[in-house]
Amino acid sequence: KVIARSAKTAISQLISRGASKIIVLIDLEDNPCAVEFSECLRSTLQHMYAQVHTVVVAKNRAIENWLIADISALQKLNGRFTVVPELVNAVSVRADEHQHAARLLNRCAIRQSYHKGSDPQKITANIDLSAAALKSRSLRKFLREAGDSRFI
Repeated sequence: KVIARSAKTAISQLISRGASKIIVLIDLEDNPCAVEFSECLRSTLQHMYAQVHTVVVAKNRAIENWLIADISALQKLNGRFTVVPELVNAVSVRADEHQHAARLLNRCAIRQSYHKGSDPQKITANIDLSAAALKSRSLRKFLREAGDSRFI
């Protein structure tokens, strides 16, 4: 309920601008079950804002898990990141499962540590969403909810 209340201003603004669907994107962090966590938050939001369809997508772990899902995006930033074997191993099957993606990005960073403010923008400018989505179930869910026809 705290999360739902903290989103009140933003959701109210979106509704006043005519939004018919709200997608809430939130880090799962240490919650044990994405489905239960998402459904609880969705139910609370739907009760508070019955006039709009609400969907919650809990990113498995954090946004950094999506950022490491496409290694080629990091390779394109070869002056900023170097792809270490640990990264390749971490995302060989599912990037969602790596518990410390931000730390891994720190290990890959050149000259200065991973910056949560500016580095995601650089990485996403180079990311292949289809490739990243293959390694991240939560990213596929977000893209599906956002209406990307490749994932419907």
